[in-house]
Amino acid sequence: MWLALAAAAAPVVWATPPVALHSDGVGAFRLGALLVGAAQQVARIDRAALQIGPGCDEREQSVVSVAVAGVPATVMAMADAQGRIGEVVASVPHQGAVVDWSACQERAQRWVRALAPRLGNGHTEPAAPRGAATLATTRFSPQAWLEARWFAGGRSCDLSLHFVRASAQAPTR
Repeated sequence: MWLALAAAAAPVVWATPPVALHSDGVGAFRLGALLVGAAQQVARIDRAALQIGPGCDEREQSVVSVAVAGVPATVMAMADAQGRIGEVVASVPHQGAVVDWSACQERAQRWVRALAPRLGNGHTEPAAPRGAATLATTRFSPQAWLEARWFAGGRSCDLSLHFVRASAQAPTR
């Protein structure tokens, strides 16, 4: 009886579905693809993809939760004025206990190694301050890079994988 109650009270854990990684995006969210068509394809694994609307910068976007190279992430695909995907960002926000800078870097490098078979080895640039964070970037190509942001104040680490069309300017320091 107690075992049945304990099992019933246990939280349900859903697996994050994996998606294919490409040199120009994640799953059907690929640079240059029509956002609506890509969202319809991604909706097969996460129905949230069909909720297309303006994001924080007013571009139409679709957001899903999937696994990217084994890492659970929130993936956003943002479209240009013609409805084509111009940017894809896979974000892994900090969760859990506080971490120091070296732990943040190790998390980033683990993801870089998991991404390498599809994106190449990449080149890690020297870390630099950016606002309240310390930012380290690993560039796989001019259109694909991973950012690790460590916030000393909260001792938290956010990771994000970015894909931007060549016509868009990648952030520089």
